[in-house]
Amino acid sequence: MTPKLRPALLAQLCAVSFAALGFAACVSSTAQDGFTGTDAGGAQLGDDTGKTDAAAGKADSGNGSTLNGEGGVSAECKSGADCASQICTSNGTCAAATCNDGAKNGDETDVDCGGGTCPACDTLKGCSANSDCSSDVCKSGVCRTPSPGDSVRNGNETGVDCGGAGNPTCPTGQTCAVRTDCTSDVCSAGVCADGAGCNDGKKDGTETDIDCGGASCPSCATSKACTAGSDCQSDVCNVTCQAASYADGIKNGAETDIDCGGSGSSSTHACAAAATCVTDTDCASDGCDYTKHCAIRRSCVGTSPSGGHYGADTCGSGGAGSTGTQAWESCCTTVPVTVTEGSPSKTQTIAFDKYRVTAGRFRAFLEAVNYDVRDFVQSARTAGQVPTVPNPSSSNVAGQTLLDPAWDTYLPTSLEGDADETPDCDNGGWSTTGYSCTAGSTYSPVYTSVQKQLGDTIFKANSQPVVQGCSYSSPGTHMYYLGIPDDDGTTAQYDQSDYDERPLQCVDYLMAQAFCVWDGGGRLETVDEWAAAWGPGTMPWSSDTADKDGRGTAFSKLIPAAGTSSTYYGCRWPYANDSTIQGSGCPVIPDSTHTIELADYQYNYQYPSPVSDSVDFMTFIAAPGRTLGRSSTGAADIIGGLLEMTSDITGTGRTLSPFPTKNTAAPTVTWAGNGSWEVHNYSEKTAYPGAYGLTDKYGKQGLRCVHTN
Repeated sequence: MTPKLRPALLAQLCAVSFAALGFAACVSSTAQDGFTGTDAGGAQLGDDTGKTDAAAGKADSGNGSTLNGEGGVSAECKSGADCASQICTSNGTCAAATCNDGAKNGDETDVDCGGGTCPACDTLKGCSANSDCSSDVCKSGVCRTPSPGDSVRNGNETGVDCGGAGNPTCPTGQTCAVRTDCTSDVCSAGVCADGAGCNDGKKDGTETDIDCGGASCPSCATSKACTAGSDCQSDVCNVTCQAASYADGIKNGAETDIDCGGSGSSSTHACAAAATCVTDTDCASDGCDYTKHCAIRRSCVGTSPSGGHYGADTCGSGGAGSTGTQAWESCCTTVPVTVTEGSPSKTQTIAFDKYRVTAGRFRAFLEAVNYDVRDFVQSARTAGQVPTVPNPSSSNVAGQTLLDPAWDTYLPTSLEGDADETPDCDNGGWSTTGYSCTAGSTYSPVYTSVQKQLGDTIFKANSQPVVQGCSYSSPGTHMYYLGIPDDDGTTAQYDQSDYDERPLQCVDYLMAQAFCVWDGGGRLETVDEWAAAWGPGTMPWSSDTADKDGRGTAFSKLIPAAGTSSTYYGCRWPYANDSTIQGSGCPVIPDSTHTIELADYQYNYQYPSPVSDSVDFMTFIAAPGRTLGRSSTGAADIIGGLLEMTSDITGTGRTLSPFPTKNTAAPTVTWAGNGSWEVHNYSEKTAYPGAYGLTDKYGKQGLRCVHTN
């Protein structure tokens, strides 16, 4: 049967002309956009007042195992609310609960994990017993991160709460991998031994020197006799034990990995990404991650007290929110991109973020600077760490800073803000005729508050009016989870981990640029760099000639298929794919030249199945890399998901207020033409139309960093 759609939804305007794109049907849709004017394809954009069928409902608990009963498997349904499993398929029948259906059902303790059947849950997910958790630690109904002191052998421990890098050494009788896991410095047959007989003041037994060396005694200090490296504390033997050094090719001394890290290390001897570490200072990135390995960038350590590792190493295809085997990796992974840009032109190879910056990465930044972004930027400026304009032009003189001191006033200083901040208004109190705040509309704090910066507040003089899709009730969302209600009283409707693993949006240029500077001395990309990451083809994946879905069409020829806000999750990737959607009751079905698998584009993606009557649109925005499209340079999400802000600043009035005003010299920034999950068409290797204020926030705009060193 064809799922019945709400009448109000059928009146909404289509994002593009589906007939022109080869679709079998077209359902009208209203843009939840907030832009005035037109998008890249000339479509009139709306004001965020419409509602879509974002929610398929929330079912009563049950395992979905009943056949043809009320809400049981194969029963007819119109939404997930009709099904015990909460899953209504594209052909209008209830599906059985599974461990990859994006809903908490059956005996699961959280979405697709826990209980007696599904895999154990990750940290911060719900649980009812230790066995529900991959860490084997369930406390107060939540899976906890492994730590010494939880009375369980987990994480990198070799024994219970001991052994392994960064953990206490183990007492006699605990398991070990190497001698340094043991307090006694003796690991024998995988168990810490007491070294009995090694304190008689004589060289006897298998000892190589007095009371040291050999198979049963602690290792020997420098200059003591030895026969093998294992006899020595330094693991270096040349007749006698040699002192450890950063040039001996082994891990010894205070080192945390081979010839790097440790208390005696410096920037010269800091460890590269993936090396073992104990603290951040062991790593060249200044980031030791939650698994005790050096992160690629410090935003990907995954040690947030509130957010854990979500958004740090949860990027890529497969697993939850995609299809196939989970192939996740560090969200800080980069790909090399060669670009020619600037005046005079310059060709260089940059490290281009493979994935958009996640909310979890941004959380790591804010927690590291104690939410005082202004102080960080001023300190970085003093240290000469703020980059200059990468793409000089008539309005961007080479050498100009990307974060002018005149803009510092608009950077936050704390989570809640400075109550003594000079009062100002948001966009709701801004007069576009008088370019001033209307009477009675000012309040404080505004810009100094991270909660205002990353919540639903839209600053004055925003290039687009009203809520901009940054409120949980717009409908819309803001991906930075604050744990407090929005200004309108609405709250996030999913777990913090669901937000942290997704790309950050609703952030302005100033905050975004500050993040990139903090994260290894980077900056926001330019449009030219984004175009270079796209690659030479008409589509980013033009080099991918494989027929991945067996329908006889190479991915290189496929065009992202637009969905419609009137359909529901059962008709979207990953619940449907290019094959299963054919012949279904879905209102929009792509033909053989279009795909819903390669890009999160115009409502063709949704995960997890939404809660009942949700207007929180988080589920439409895929975690980085979940769709299958990759450019020839290896970058993910070059098309779709979110538009991306850039370092391309225009305007000669660099020291003016960062707000667009009637003064045309005020600085503005350009966005890349990715298109979005909502109604925005992509622009092939060109900028998205328009110029935007440095304090503009938008629910369909994110960021990506690049590094040039």
